[in-house]
Amino acid sequence: MPKPYKQKMSKTWWLDHPAYRLFMLRELSGVFIAVYFLILVNIMSHAGELEDLAKCLASLRTWPWYLFHGVILVFSLLHTVTWFDLAPKAIVIPLGEDRLPAIFITGAHYLGMGAISLTVIWFFGILG
Repeated sequence: MPKPYKQKMSKTWWLDHPAYRLFMLRELSGVFIAVYFLILVNIMSHAGELEDLAKCLASLRTWPWYLFHGVILVFSLLHTVTWFDLAPKAIVIPLGEDRLPAIFITGAHYLGMGAISLTVIWFFGILG
């Protein structure tokens, strides 16, 4: 019996095509967002101790943390945009023989995220 063909794949296979690079960046963004989440959980765990919380928040006001927040913001936006752009592939709404155009599904996601964001901003009084 012949051996099955096993194609060799380089370690940089994802650099060969722009869609693969975007996929890997989206996956990497999840790692950065998870690390950021752990940092926020650590900060919240000190919320009961005002002195520790003040020290922790003061340490976040340095340029490396501002840079890290900027990177997190870019990765979060990349993750959100690419995830919302995938939604029409997963959500198929039939309209007779056709289907609902992708722009409506993606647009609904952006409108929903905007409504939730404005509700959170209103609730915490960030803009008012």
